[in-house]
Amino acid sequence: MPRGRLNTGIIGSRRTTNANAAPGIYGLVDHQTATGAGLWPISPNPLAIPLDANFRDVTLLLPGDGTNGAQNNTFLDSSTNNLTITRNGTPTQGTFSPFSQTGWSNYFDGSSHLTIPANTAFNLGTGDFTIEFWSWLEPYVANAGSTYWASIIGIGVGTSDSNSVTNTVAIWQGDGTGTSTVAGEFTVIISGASANQQRLHSGLTGYYQWTHVALTRSSGTFTLWQNGVARSTATVSADISRNDYQVIGKSINSNIKGYVSNLRVIKGTALYSATFTPSTSALTAITNTSLLTCQNNRFQDNSTNNFTISVGGGLPRAEPNSPFAPTTEYSVASVGGSAGKFTTGNYLTMSNSPFYFGTNNFTVEFYLYYINSETVASYGCFFDNGNQGVFLSFGNSNSNLLFYSAAAQGTVTGFPHGMANFTWNHIAFVRNGTTLLYFVNGNQIGSHTSITGSMSPGGGTAFVGAYSLATSTYPPGGLMSSFRIVNSAVYTGNFTPPTAPLTAIANTSLLLNFTNAGITDATAKNILETVGDAKVSTAQSKFGGSSMLFDGTGDWLIGQRNPNLSFGTGSFTIEGWAYVTSIDTTYRCILSIGLPVQIYTRSGTLECYFNNTDSGGYTVNNLQGPASSVSANTWFHFAVVRNGTTFTAFVNGVAGTAATGVTSEVFWSATPLYVGTYGPSTATYPFTGYIDDLRITKGVPRYTANFTPPSAAFVLR
Repeated sequence: MPRGRLNTGIIGSRRTTNANAAPGIYGLVDHQTATGAGLWPISPNPLAIPLDANFRDVTLLLPGDGTNGAQNNTFLDSSTNNLTITRNGTPTQGTFSPFSQTGWSNYFDGSSHLTIPANTAFNLGTGDFTIEFWSWLEPYVANAGSTYWASIIGIGVGTSDSNSVTNTVAIWQGDGTGTSTVAGEFTVIISGASANQQRLHSGLTGYYQWTHVALTRSSGTFTLWQNGVARSTATVSADISRNDYQVIGKSINSNIKGYVSNLRVIKGTALYSATFTPSTSALTAITNTSLLTCQNNRFQDNSTNNFTISVGGGLPRAEPNSPFAPTTEYSVASVGGSAGKFTTGNYLTMSNSPFYFGTNNFTVEFYLYYINSETVASYGCFFDNGNQGVFLSFGNSNSNLLFYSAAAQGTVTGFPHGMANFTWNHIAFVRNGTTLLYFVNGNQIGSHTSITGSMSPGGGTAFVGAYSLATSTYPPGGLMSSFRIVNSAVYTGNFTPPTAPLTAIANTSLLLNFTNAGITDATAKNILETVGDAKVSTAQSKFGGSSMLFDGTGDWLIGQRNPNLSFGTGSFTIEGWAYVTSIDTTYRCILSIGLPVQIYTRSGTLECYFNNTDSGGYTVNNLQGPASSVSANTWFHFAVVRNGTTFTAFVNGVAGTAATGVTSEVFWSATPLYVGTYGPSTATYPFTGYIDDLRITKGVPRYTANFTPPSAAFVLR
């Protein structure tokens, strides 16, 4: 051990924030704390303790750190006006935002796909090329009677084409045929013509883990690479000239289920010729890049072609989930936050005195994570400065962005917004002189001229997420982030959308970055509503001086329904620290995701239930940790692990009786995440006590045998 401060505790805050941390000799706890905060000089330090190698797989981490009594219900205006923001109903806020610190992927739900238009950029001909991507996939979804596999990317292969269509190439997920029959492997089908069709097989599974896949052709030789290793080669004459269809996520009868990240097509270059280490950061549009997608907060092509990407089938999503570890932990400055639950009767109000626009210029801008199922059939109101002075919305019935001002416009007009569900899109309304400009993702989609009237409100209250004259009628749904109003024309032509949370520039009259949540997710993948009196408490903590308090009388956390919390048949780990204030025969629910995931304490024992539907019939019934291992008024570590087909519940590192041979899914529940209660019946099994460092890791069984519980807080990257 290094000399100097001994490993007897931590002096000061656990979450180190000083950029000059670790200037001398520290004990191991101090070192791990600074490392977790990204403030330890790792490279020159031979004794460096590794960061969490599986942090990219963490889909929820609630450290429980914060100010005593803090909830997620108080909203702040960060402009110099410092307006008082009033919460009406139950809108909430959290760390999920357009600015992920880990990168992005596209999630496919087993019925959805993306299409890219025909273009000669995909006429690969007989020359060199590279197709590559990362994927995290569950077993593919096949329609009844299907004999085909699911295509991850097809060049020239349409959604109704069989795998024998000529002059195409596709990378598939499936069991394979011919020389290899490994379940979940990657298979390439090359079709110059039906007579010279060639198949390459990777021979390795790609289920429930991030996997890099590349297909290259160099001087006529095709090579299929998996995680940087050549798995199969073939020399075949094939003219890959059909380019009228490009599809991601679907073949003729089957769809993929899972994530695809950083998909790149390069025409004219075989990028890999020997064993290589896949990139540890997002790919870029290098020379000859025809397509670069599945790496943004929306469906976007980052190649110079900037192809329009269309949604097909179900609802693919842009998710802050990627194969790359974060370079820093969550920070307000780089990631920001968002507000959600702008549904019927849930909105924010404030004084509208800064929003008497009159005939002056102004800009209203924000990011919207569009969720059509949360909206109504008419209009969804983003902002209303009071009594129809300015009313900004979109029309769900006609998919138009809308602007209305009783004095200046008179009638509702608008332009198609082109926003896909479950993607972040930047929206800006700008008045510049007598012209009103509409922007989506930095592109002007329309304008109105000869706007001469005064746009001052008729009432004294402004609204975000509601219409002043009918507050329960026009909710926008979805999430909003970086909501800013500036009393000047910020944008007068096309621009690059903000890549970081907005700041209070000159003339800013309102800035809502939604970063005042008390209970936050350090992965920036979730926002949580603090229901009732659920809050941060300094009365008890395992680490960091505070934890999450649930007093058992109508308080809990609700997270939005999220595919990152669906486990399929893959491994996972749910763990944390809990402190119960009494031991009784009542179920005390620590966490539930509908019926599929339930973790309780009862009579001093940890009990768990798992299911593959929301209608009962448990696949794992009453999985228990060691009997009577939970005591009142004492912190205990719990961990529930699925490792392949084995479920195990641990208390303080000791395993209970395992459930083995379980092959059923742990389904994506229609009920969202609940912490501190049982979601389908919130009043039935309330948790009474404290929870600290709650963490969910998807795809990774962190504990496969008895272990020593963590001696320090989980690192945040």
